[in-house]
Amino acid sequence: MRIFPPYYFYLLALLLMGIFGSTLIDFQSLFWSALYATDYIAPKGWLLGHTWSLAVEEQFYLLMPFVLLLFGVVRSKRILIYIILLSPLIRLADYSIFGDDYVWAFMGFHTQVDALAVGCMLALYQNKLEQSRVYVRSLTKWTFGLLPLAILIINLQEDHPKFYYSVGISAMNVMIALCINWCV
Repeated sequence: MRIFPPYYFYLLALLLMGIFGSTLIDFQSLFWSALYATDYIAPKGWLLGHTWSLAVEEQFYLLMPFVLLLFGVVRSKRILIYIILLSPLIRLADYSIFGDDYVWAFMGFHTQVDALAVGCMLALYQNKLEQSRVYVRSLTKWTFGLLPLAILIINLQEDHPKFYYSVGISAMNVMIALCINWCV
């Protein structure tokens, strides 16, 4: 919810700048940005290009409380695991069907939801992880410092889309979550 005020202020500023002609803005893209739909309807222009990631996040944050309420924590954990396991297959299927169409293969909620699901799983299992000697010891080993290098190497594999969209993105999501956990 903290992103709402600055985000809509930004959109309002763009709207006013577009109306008064101080910038070129596609008003239809502005509309889709305001609805958090730009993960499926790619906005035109640089000024709104980043809004797809906010759309994915907001869609997740709108859905996840209902999942928790409807299914409870235990079943929600299972749902999150299914999301994490199915997302690589969905990305691969999208790539097979749509090719390099960036919106469908990379930016849509259905292809990015596992990144947020990994973060939720980390939060839900934080106490257990902190009690695990194996996990706590792994955080102090020098090999853990290789995770950023592994993330970089995997991120450079976009030229190998079948690997990248399936295993690569999912592996990076888990490694990024572990790096964030290590930092905090």
